[in-house]
Amino acid sequence: MKHRIFCYFFCLLAMPFLVFAAAPVIYSHGDITIMPAVEAPLQAETKAKPSEEKDAKNAPGKAEAAVATTPRATHIFNVEIRPEQAFIQNAGMFTQPVLDGKHGIMAVLDQPGLVPVIGDNIYTAFDILFVNAYGKIVQIAPEVNLSELYGEITPKEPVRAFIYLQAGICKKLDIRPGDIVAHETFRKSPTIIN
Repeated sequence: MKHRIFCYFFCLLAMPFLVFAAAPVIYSHGDITIMPAVEAPLQAETKAKPSEEKDAKNAPGKAEAAVATTPRATHIFNVEIRPEQAFIQNAGMFTQPVLDGKHGIMAVLDQPGLVPVIGDNIYTAFDILFVNAYGKIVQIAPEVNLSELYGEITPKEPVRAFIYLQAGICKKLDIRPGDIVAHETFRKSPTIIN
């Protein structure tokens, strides 16, 4: 009888710890929007016609019709949001089998810091976006295969999140450092007037 009471007592005390240790980590999902950085107003480019290149010194105002560059697009990705501990320990970091052009993984740090990306036994290449506390992309590491990464990739300034996207998608969609990631994780940048 004493043995049975001891077993029940032990189970009641140990059960919360056993459940916590065996409980899977559940990640949240959400959409992020990557917007081009606010750039100077688009200016028309002018190019002299080949026949007029000789006379360019004499007639500086003559040129072809102006060609305006087009604004860059905004892109929306559905991401699995992973906590810092899973990122640091790489615990189940890449359970999503394939990242396509519309999905990604966002590892969010508790506080902004200079946390490096390190090599791991993950054989898929990624575009890795380093994002600061205000949602600004400060660096992009294109087409990184973590299994072939023998050093570290350290951000040049403190980052709040790393976003892993399909390899080559940043080049394809013209996502650049300086672009802004809109998500509730990031604070609004303070207004500065120059």
